[in-house]
Amino acid sequence: MCSKSSCKRRGQYFAAFAVSLGGFCTGCSLAWSSPALDYLMTPQNGTDPNKIQLSLAEEATIGGLLPLGALFLAIPAGKLADVCGRKIVLHLLSLLCIAGWLVIGFAGNVLTIMTGRFLSGITVGGFCVVCPMYIGEIADEKNRGFLGTWFGLILGLGIVYTSFLGTFTAWTGLHVGLGIPSVILAALLFFIPETPAFLFQNDKRDKAKEALSFLQRADADTNNSEGGEAHAAETGTFADLFRRKFYRRSLTAGAGVFFLQQFCGVNVIVFFTVSIFKASGLSVPPAVASISVNSFALFCNIVSTCIIDRKGRKFFLNVSSFSMSVGMLSLGVFFHLKHHFELTGLVKLLPILSTLLFMGGFAFGYGPVPWILISELYPVEVRGIASGLMCTINWASCFLITFLYPILMEYLGSYYTFYLYGAINVLGGVFIWMVLPETKNNRIKQ
Repeated sequence: MCSKSSCKRRGQYFAAFAVSLGGFCTGCSLAWSSPALDYLMTPQNGTDPNKIQLSLAEEATIGGLLPLGALFLAIPAGKLADVCGRKIVLHLLSLLCIAGWLVIGFAGNVLTIMTGRFLSGITVGGFCVVCPMYIGEIADEKNRGFLGTWFGLILGLGIVYTSFLGTFTAWTGLHVGLGIPSVILAALLFFIPETPAFLFQNDKRDKAKEALSFLQRADADTNNSEGGEAHAAETGTFADLFRRKFYRRSLTAGAGVFFLQQFCGVNVIVFFTVSIFKASGLSVPPAVASISVNSFALFCNIVSTCIIDRKGRKFFLNVSSFSMSVGMLSLGVFFHLKHHFELTGLVKLLPILSTLLFMGGFAFGYGPVPWILISELYPVEVRGIASGLMCTINWASCFLITFLYPILMEYLGSYYTFYLYGAINVLGGVFIWMVLPETKNNRIKQ
């Protein structure tokens, strides 16, 4: 039996779960490179004579196509969501995601794989903009934090799902399995409404009231909901983000958080976990390393989801900054010592503990909270444009940090590289403390 408050919000939970499957699809796309590129780069002892073989340059290109594809749609996705509606855009993205997996799964050459990977990047860019926007607009204020974490939580679940799928299936089975969540998402979208905020903003008051009723919003019978405010607001423009002081402050805070979400070094850990463990001298099977780190991160994300509304957003981000700083600096200390001394005993476990501390910290704060802030920092009239810009900063940072990591390792060495990321996380904590406003339980324009 559900509690009285939970029963009253079943519509919100169902709609949020359905749309959060876009996060699951995003997690699948992010984690794809680990099992897929390993398969393509590893000889199969003659069991698959038609298997595509990649050069190192082709591997690097395929790896970079996801953030480039995400950049391609990030800003347009927000504008499309403002013009066509959040739900229609999500339908199109789910179909495009299915197409991307089909293209890769039945690819006969490297160019086809690259095409499918770029399509996957486009869908990821769109999902990261529209899914948090939709969830933020269908949730009432006291439920927004809890539901807002679902996108990041289910994204992490998608990463773990892909790790297991890549371990126990071959090429075709992997991509069939990765396409199933997109099919489920496309089906579930038929059973949820458009957001009340979008409907009010487009003078569809009757449909907006029906949506509020379906969502069982506490403000369904009032005129002070966000949707009611949206009715009187005109859609903002890109220039509006820089003209008004309130928008500029929100833009600075949001841009900083999304910049730090990537420059904290999370993708360095995700993409190079096995390399880090190998460099440390530990003999850890790739599948074990990937599954263990991703599973622990998922666990920390679940903990964050359960308590997100007990503390402010800044609390989670500050704890996250501290944990990631200690994790990165500890990795730097280990490799510094390893460079000068022969390490034995329990000290060799430091890379595993540091990596788990870093990923746990990221999943606790920087993983889920920025997606909540999209709906809490920006009013509905500029939310689509602002969300697109935030995700553009996110994916541009992702591409840049992935590109820079091998260069930093070459010219700075491993320990100075990790020291640098540790310092960035320390400065990130200062930024969160001084610049980011607390948005928990506050109406957008407070």
